[in-house]
This record gives sequence, structure tokens and C-alpha cells, in this order.
Amino acid sequence: MKGVPSPFTPFTESRCPDWRCPSCLNQTLKIKEGTFHYGLSADSKKVLAEFYNVYEVSYVFSCLLQCTRSACSETVAVNGEGWCEELQTWGPDGIENEDFNYFRGLSFTPPLPLFAVPDGCPDEIEKQIKVISSLLTVNPAAAANAIRHLLEILMNVMDVPDAKNLHQRIQKSLDKFGDDTAAINALRAVGNAGSHGNEITIRDLEEACLVLESVVKKFCHAAPEISHIVERLEAAFNVQKQQ
Repeated sequence: MKGVPSPFTPFTESRCPDWRCPSCLNQTLKIKEGTFHYGLSADSKKVLAEFYNVYEVSYVFSCLLQCTRSACSETVAVNGEGWCEELQTWGPDGIENEDFNYFRGLSFTPPLPLFAVPDGCPDEIEKQIKVISSLLTVNPAAAANAIRHLLEILMNVMDVPDAKNLHQRIQKSLDKFGDDTAAINALRAVGNAGSHGNEITIRDLEEACLVLESVVKKFCHAAPEISHIVERLEAAFNVQKQQ
């Protein structure tokens, strides 16, 4: 998510944030023309009819995003919520107040990638990252719990011995994670909060995903398979030495 807007980022009906395409991973998603639709809830219609307070209304919306790369053209279905804000703008007569509608996605199909997974990342880690991304905007507590489960998978990948609980397991792996143990414990704390029903804010999840990206890119990057190259070089140079 470093340098890429989070899925929680608000946007307008004419332009979405520079999100990554789920297929090609480029930041090339745009709102497909003619697909953005929104409407007021029944309660919002009552508010407008009785008080005409546009700042207390809420919307629901749906739209399609499409990758602008012709070689990809991936399509993402989005739905979510919206609201109205009054902002100050410069007009011909100076500062003016103007109403703007903003929207936030609650569901993305397929899910937006949290970050570009490094080459060689174990399949089970990559699959769990997709689970986290699919839950992130839909169910914060479930997303936090999914982050905790990813840590368990990471422990398995790193051959950390089993223990009574995740905290003890992390303690057993201090030699493997070193200074990054604090980051892993922070993710564990977020996951525990989700499991226990504590409130998980948007900021909590955005920051947890930044930490998760750092951990995954550092510890889940498998070295490329080079055994066949080693064998060829050994054979070639052994022959030269013998000659």
C-alpha cells in the first residue's frame, strides 16, 4: 500500500483513486463511463423533505472500474456508501461554498490488491493476503482476525515451533525476526482486538496493512530456483579445470 491509496479512500463519481488493478497490478483503474449510479436511502429522503439538510443525508452507490491498459482491461465491481460535504472554493466573487458528493467503496469484486506480492512468496501467504483484502472494507474485525491468521501461516513458513499461543510462538522466534519482532507483535495485537470484538478503525487497518506489507516483503521473499544454473556452472568449470 506504500504510495497507493487504500481501499478506504473517498472519491467522486467522476474519478476514483489511483488503485492497483487486481490483474496487472498497475495503478490504471478508472470509473467506466456510464456505470456510476447512486441514490438516497429512505431515511435521507425524509430528512430532505422535512428539513432539507443535505449534510445529514447518505447515499448508496454502485459502479464498475476498468483497467485502462488494453492488454489487461480487468473489470472491478464496486458498491458502497456516500455523503455530502460543503467545501470552500474560489469563484468569480471570491470564496464560495459549494456542495460535493463523496463516496467510499465497501465491496470490491475482485478485491483490490493490498500490495504487489514479491516473487517467490509462498502460495499460502499470497492466498491469505487476498482473504484480508476481500474483508478489509466489508468487515474490519474479520479482516483484523485474518491478519492474525496470516501471522500463524508465517510462523509455519519460517519453521517456528508450535506453542500454546501466538505470543509464545513469536517469542520462540526472536532470532528469526530480530528488530521486526515489534512489528509482528503489533499485527498480533490488531488481530487479537478483532477476535475479541473491539472496535477496529479505518486508520488501524490502513496502518496494519502498511506493517504487513513490510513484514511480507522482508520475510516471504523466496530465493529463485538456481540449482540447475549451479549444476551447469559446476560442470562447465570442472571440465575446464580438468583440461
